[in-house]
Amino acid sequence: MNASLRMTALLSLPLITAIVQAENTLYGTNAGINLTGDFNTLIGENAGQSGTSANYNTMIGNNAGGTTSTQYSDDAVLIGLEAGYSTTSGADATMLGTRAGKNSNQTDNTFLGFEAGLTNTSGYDLTYLGSGAGYSAAERHNNTFVGYHAGYYVSYNKNTAIGSEAMRGTSPSADTHASTAIGYRSAYGLGSGDGNTTIGESAGADLNDGAYNTFVGARAGEKSQDTNSDGSSYIYESSTFVGALAGVDTSDGAYSNIFLGAAAGSGNQTGDHNVAIGAFADFGSWDLTEVEIEAVFTAESGGSTGATVQDASP
Repeated sequence: MNASLRMTALLSLPLITAIVQAENTLYGTNAGINLTGDFNTLIGENAGQSGTSANYNTMIGNNAGGTTSTQYSDDAVLIGLEAGYSTTSGADATMLGTRAGKNSNQTDNTFLGFEAGLTNTSGYDLTYLGSGAGYSAAERHNNTFVGYHAGYYVSYNKNTAIGSEAMRGTSPSADTHASTAIGYRSAYGLGSGDGNTTIGESAGADLNDGAYNTFVGARAGEKSQDTNSDGSSYIYESSTFVGALAGVDTSDGAYSNIFLGAAAGSGNQTGDHNVAIGAFADFGSWDLTEVEIEAVFTAESGGSTGATVQDASP
């Protein structure tokens, strides 16, 4: 056969298209049973069992990414019992820990720890690190919670909590927005108050719905709250306390105070629009001995400081 005939014969051959599924690693009963995607590692009973055309996923653990009704998305890392259990469209998700992100359906979330982000459904751009971190934040975005139960009840956006029980909240309706809490139990009881910054152990621990406050220092503004002693509502806002124990006993809805220095303004409880600058300014207990003063600073969070409380209203 001459060259022209051979060429004609080759051109007349039917076009054959080969479809080849790239390598997947599957181990466990029903692991990846419906999988058609490529480059996945699914290990554990029911791991990724309902996924279809997903790619580049790693799911390790009983029911990890397991019982979604549709396919899960690409580039997910789900490790732990029921981690990412109901994930459907959670691309670029990382969930490590028992039931971490179990109900999450959105992208770019990182949940590390036992039941971290457990109830999140459509929230996105979230980072929760720690057991129970962001536990009840169901449909929020741009929150970062690091520490045991950090942001546990927070149900709104753009918050940062770092520390054990920082910004924990006292109920699932803690809908604070754009607040920052750093330190053990910092802003522990924050509710719907927005724009707060608390740094230090138990700083602003009782803020509740107070807003636009800045408390820096161990126990600074610890007892600040937005209700009066008679139970009436009073918005606590716009105060600045800097220093260990600064404004520690200020409560009853007192607002717009500035206390700068260790224990500054610690003698104020109900006064508004006060300025105290310097260590022990407006301390209210000058008759304390050095030992008693030391006891003030080492007292357990939530306990009495031993300082005399007085009304510092002008």
